[in-house]
Amino acid sequence: MKKLRWIIPLFAILIAGGLIILNGMKIENPTLAGCDIIEITASRVYEGSSKDVMISAPNGDTYYINRGLEAGLTIDDVKKKILNKKVILHLPRIMYDKMTSKHIAHISTKTKVIYSEYK
Repeated sequence: MKKLRWIIPLFAILIAGGLIILNGMKIENPTLAGCDIIEITASRVYEGSSKDVMISAPNGDTYYINRGLEAGLTIDDVKKKILNKKVILHLPRIMYDKMTSKHIAHISTKTKVIYSEYK
């Protein structure tokens, strides 16, 4: 029984660590100051899981508008607006500002906003 004493504290540490990591990955109410801004050419637009609008860059990087189809976007409309055009993506930083997510908080061309989560 003495050999198993370490299991409960180890389990508690693993659970706490997992919760800290998950908390660092939350994206709630993104702001301009909390995002990295990049420019890509949208080479592909398609539906992902959970009604996401997926946007791919020529280098293979893929970004998503979380539940974009539920927010009123359509794949055809987004394709018409951005396919093979340069777009500006605002990507929230996660993991306590150490990483940039693939979640699109704001997307625009040079002249038109396509989608925004900013309030």
